[in-house]
Amino acid sequence: MPGPGDNAVVPLNSLFGVPTPDPFVTYHQTTCLYYAVNLAVDKRSGKYAAISVRSSRALAGLKTAKGRTVWQAPPDSLEGNGIWAPEMSFLDGNWYVYFAIAPIDQPEARRMHVLKGHGEDAGAATFEYVGQLRSASDKWAIDGTVLTIPATSSGAALDRYFIWSGWPGDHDGEQRLYIERMESPVKLKGARVEISRPDQPWERIDCGADDNGRVRPALNEGPTAMVDEDRGLIHLFYSANGSWGEHCCVGRLTAALDSNLMDRRSWNKSDGPVLASDPSRGIFGPGHPHAYVDHVGGRKLAFHAAVRNGQDYWGVQGDIRFAFETGIELTDGHPVVELPYALYP
Repeated sequence: MPGPGDNAVVPLNSLFGVPTPDPFVTYHQTTCLYYAVNLAVDKRSGKYAAISVRSSRALAGLKTAKGRTVWQAPPDSLEGNGIWAPEMSFLDGNWYVYFAIAPIDQPEARRMHVLKGHGEDAGAATFEYVGQLRSASDKWAIDGTVLTIPATSSGAALDRYFIWSGWPGDHDGEQRLYIERMESPVKLKGARVEISRPDQPWERIDCGADDNGRVRPALNEGPTAMVDEDRGLIHLFYSANGSWGEHCCVGRLTAALDSNLMDRRSWNKSDGPVLASDPSRGIFGPGHPHAYVDHVGGRKLAFHAAVRNGQDYWGVQGDIRFAFETGIELTDGHPVVELPYALYP
């Protein structure tokens, strides 16, 4: 029977049917549509050079839905392998896509940037490039996500934060998670605050120099927030360890909804990963999670994972990470996330 060791076989339960790193899926209640934001590869340069949006009435339909290119990156902004990890949020009546790019030959200049799409339907909206989402720190930044704290009946106003992965300094090294208040969907205010660093043994398994002398940094990246209003909690899922190998996993931070989110002490880290490699299920290196609510109100977590083990999941052999999804069950305020099996014909 074909399975994870057979490179020609695609898992039946992969969201898109092709390798899809850093997956993004959401459901919009007004249009009753699922949306996915994907990257398109330029055949000549081999880089992720464009952002596309696809839509479908059903989640399964995203696999065959045709993507519509909403933005083409200028060639001089495609440092490394190009655009990184676009994510889309519906804010104040419009869609916003947040992504990271850097000028050619300036890897340390990678920053978060924003597109604005006009209208309710992201699949038909016209998107325009707004510019860099500037933090006062102005340091390397990737994997940005929006955290919206809803208004309450007691009179507390809606509040928004931007959370991302970045360097503490100006040079390649450890990646930490930072938070900053949002003045608007395209403008931050105040200063960034660190809320997590890879300080636990399970977050530092593959950091340091490898057999080829390359230094693998310890990292926290790919944050995504789930707000549990009933229990007054925020759960922030994120990736730990390098996305290039089997030790990549998903961790969790939790904070009280009414706490000072700009205080690192408000965020409590899980004792271990909530998702990790499981050879018996054919899933290796789960990472870059994205939390959302589906059409029936179910809480879901999309993520990427390799379906066979190897030395480098996105190196010279090509990307072998597929997008999967699993449910999030809340038990006594603690999210329970079960790793799915990779299913084959």
